[in-house]
Amino acid sequence: MIAQPADAVAFLTKECEHLRQTYYESIKEIQTLERYCLVTVGAIWSWCAANLSQPSSQIVIWIPVLIAPLFGLRAWGIYRTLAAMRRYLHRVEAAFQLPDALGWERYHGEHPDPVQVASGYAFWIALQALTGVAALVFHRLVAAI
Repeated sequence: MIAQPADAVAFLTKECEHLRQTYYESIKEIQTLERYCLVTVGAIWSWCAANLSQPSSQIVIWIPVLIAPLFGLRAWGIYRTLAAMRRYLHRVEAAFQLPDALGWERYHGEHPDPVQVASGYAFWIALQALTGVAALVFHRLVAAI
């Protein structure tokens, strides 16, 4: 059975509502990943700093070097899904033939915020760099003791 135009509009309206809700939940998930990664890395660094004499600390300090990229990859995967949602919502808005000034995704596509995207990438790159530097510094400190 072919959907009638009213059915299609109702379907697309519900679909857009669902996608927008999923979109905002996904943004919160990225923020949660950032927070959990920082807490995890900080907890490991703290434990290692308090246990310099423990031989296991020389191994444990390298865990953040592995954890940070894993959290970052997960956040990047979510970001890629968000980008696909934005593209799709932009197409739906265009299909409704809204005036040029209307439709959030159309507006967002025409007026992107490069700082928002760059800050996300910068966060994960800086965190990975810091975990690597911290591991090297810690390793040298322990070797000097």
